[in-house]
Amino acid sequence: MSADVDVLIPAYNCARFLEAAVDSTLAGNSCRSRVVIVDDGSRDDTVACAKRLAIQHRNIEIVENERNMGIITSLNRGLAACTAPFVARMDGDDICLPGRLDAQLAAMKRESAAVCGTSMDFFGAKSGRWLCPPDYAYRATLLFRPAFGHSTAMLDRQWLAARLLDYPAHLYCEDYALWIVMELVGARATLLQTSWLRYRVHAQSTSSSNSRRQIVNACETSFGLWEKLGMVPSPQIRRTLVACHSDSPPLLNDLQEALVAMHRLLSPALDSLWARAEFVRFCAVFLIVHPARLNRRQIAAFLGRLEGGGLLSYAWRRFVLDDRY
Repeated sequence: MSADVDVLIPAYNCARFLEAAVDSTLAGNSCRSRVVIVDDGSRDDTVACAKRLAIQHRNIEIVENERNMGIITSLNRGLAACTAPFVARMDGDDICLPGRLDAQLAAMKRESAAVCGTSMDFFGAKSGRWLCPPDYAYRATLLFRPAFGHSTAMLDRQWLAARLLDYPAHLYCEDYALWIVMELVGARATLLQTSWLRYRVHAQSTSSSNSRRQIVNACETSFGLWEKLGMVPSPQIRRTLVACHSDSPPLLNDLQEALVAMHRLLSPALDSLWARAEFVRFCAVFLIVHPARLNRRQIAAFLGRLEGGGLLSYAWRRFVLDDRY
């Protein structure tokens, strides 16, 4: 009998965690599921572990890259191997919580959605929760960052195939780039605030080891969305924001001027409190890492000087200082 959901797991040197990850996807759901593991040239026992699991569970397919080809190629090879109507994502060291697949499948069918994300909990070297926004705030969030963790995604595979879509070549933010492409061609997204996944953080995590490059690439991906919406950032804005996460950051005054210019550029899209909160969060990412080391009150004062700054300062206090964001 064919599966309702394929769970796509790209794996690289995760033999220690793979069994727990796979077992968690196959337990606690009533829908029919299959696991597609893509080994990206692992140098440990990942392939051997995957083959043992395939004998044990039967509903596991293994795709082996002949060499290390990177996450984007692995994801797209795995997506091509999927045959179920829906594809859920997770990594080889994550833990899928019981009921996740059922909850997302029901939400996608109910909302006729092409993508569904959920909140997720971090564990290991870092603890905490990534709380995804409500559906109405999805696009406002997408202007500046991904609205949910990639490992929580469920996709309508047939919707993607009909539009010839797969993961774009945007290293370290391929998920964010795909969500933007889907949004621009009319995809409906639905988000679940319940945490349905435990995301393991350790030294080998891609998001840990490439955090600076990830922020820069995500920023450049945001620029692409702004351009598609008719809000084209100037070369000065681009250079200044990207330089913030380099070894030669801009002067604080230059950074603040770029953020002021960005506020003017994006003002048509800052039409809700949530959008303003996302804007101040975006600003904070750059101001906090600057060598000037602005504190929260100094950031609030800067936001207060912007046009409409009263609302921006309120968004900063409401969603950032109060830790409700």
